[in-house]
Amino acid sequence: MVIKENTLNRAMDNVENSLETFVLEQKSKCKNWVGMESLLVTQYTTRLDTVLQSKAYTALNQLETKHRFIVSNRLKDFLALAKDEYDKN
Repeated sequence: MVIKENTLNRAMDNVENSLETFVLEQKSKCKNWVGMESLLVTQYTTRLDTVLQSKAYTALNQLETKHRFIVSNRLKDFLALAKDEYDKN
């Protein structure tokens, strides 16, 4: 099933909300940002793919180019915010 942009944005909102606490929980285990960033990219893409497929939408790797671009930009923005949070404490 083809996904609409607002549905994709809601799915990413849910993933990002769930990962906010994940960053804080994992901070003590990941002592450097590079490790945390890698973990977050994996978690973000896995969780988003799971959400999309659970609602019978196209898998993340099969999204249209414009939707992959949206996901890529949101992931970059999320990582920037997560790094700020990671660096605070």
